[in-house]
Amino acid sequence: MKLTHPQVPWPTPNPLSAGRPGPTLLLWYPHRVAGTPLLRVLGLTLAKRAVLSAQQAGFERIVIAAHPADHPGIQAELADDRVHAQVELDHHPRPTHELALALGDRVWTRAALTAIAAPLRGDATLRALVDDARRPTGLFRVGARQLARLGLEPDRLGEALSAWPAAALEQVQAGPCVAPVGAGHPLRPAEDLLLQALRKPADGMISRHINRHISLAISRRLAKTAVRPNHITAVVAFIGVLSGPLAWYGGAYWGLALGALCYYLAAILDGCDGEISRLKALGSPLGAWLDTITDNVVCLSFILGAYGRVQADAPGRLWAWVGLVGVGFFLLTLIPRYYVMATRMGSGDYQKLAATQRAVAPSGFGRVVQGAKDVVFRNDFLPFFAFVTALLGHPGVFLLPFAVGAVFAAGDAVWPLLQPRPASTPSRA
Repeated sequence: MKLTHPQVPWPTPNPLSAGRPGPTLLLWYPHRVAGTPLLRVLGLTLAKRAVLSAQQAGFERIVIAAHPADHPGIQAELADDRVHAQVELDHHPRPTHELALALGDRVWTRAALTAIAAPLRGDATLRALVDDARRPTGLFRVGARQLARLGLEPDRLGEALSAWPAAALEQVQAGPCVAPVGAGHPLRPAEDLLLQALRKPADGMISRHINRHISLAISRRLAKTAVRPNHITAVVAFIGVLSGPLAWYGGAYWGLALGALCYYLAAILDGCDGEISRLKALGSPLGAWLDTITDNVVCLSFILGAYGRVQADAPGRLWAWVGLVGVGFFLLTLIPRYYVMATRMGSGDYQKLAATQRAVAPSGFGRVVQGAKDVVFRNDFLPFFAFVTALLGHPGVFLLPFAVGAVFAAGDAVWPLLQPRPASTPSRA
């Protein structure tokens, strides 16, 4: 991060843009009382959250207009290795080129900032991000020739933007993506906005309707503490690994029920580490690997314990063979997946691998397998199904399909290794 007080006419060259001006965001706080940039929402101050979100949306240069009394606090907040954009503090900046303008007394989703990052089109002089009722949200894209007319006076900024000629206005409707903070606004709506943005389109049925409701409620409280994602992963590992011994040695019914409950609780809490990571920008390559490895170790612990328990309670060797198939092919699934993630993706994030495979439209029997993967053979559905069947006293209803699914999953994991790697595109001088 480069944090400066500009001493030269604004704008200064951006060293990150390789000779061309990069996207610039002006964060505006003077229209509110001193201290507004340092208000905390789910563990981050407004200023730090705005800067980190702007980086993710592609802004290379961020100018913060704030009361001089807030400058020391903002500087302390942004003295963080996660902040790598060029950041400048100025009480009354005088921009002279097209930029994005955001009133800082609010929180936004990344989609909101992305909507104002793109340059204006045609003869448009202003782009306003509006909500469902067509009301401005406080995020704008302003043309260079109109900045002087706007004036950027602290007490008149909102009025000036609201009075902009409608004929020159390019409106972008983004739905619920901005929530105000301070000046009498409660924090709850802002927290709700940030938490709901953590939901993923790829969430499975159980995660979407049950698990996320629980994990987001937990994450709301954890975000206000010093707990980090890897701390949560460690708790997930402890609870999840405990599921195997409980299932095997805890008794025919209660042991399996308690083991399956631990397996399911670990799956719910597993959502919290990713939520805290994205909410507070604490993600890391190591964290992604730990999360993936923990998921697999927890699953392995439970199925070993569950197969061992049902075999001990049943005559003959049927469940021993079913367990051998289920555990064996589950392990065979992990080897090619880890190889692909380590050598071709360079990331331990299994969801990236799954998204890559889902991007290729299957046909025939592959479509049936893909459908089963998208609905049944998922990290959210399997623990839930294991818990329900154990609670009903019929663990075999989970364990037998698991073994069959492990066979198909192993073949599905090996398939990408058989595909030719795309040829690298030669770089241009």
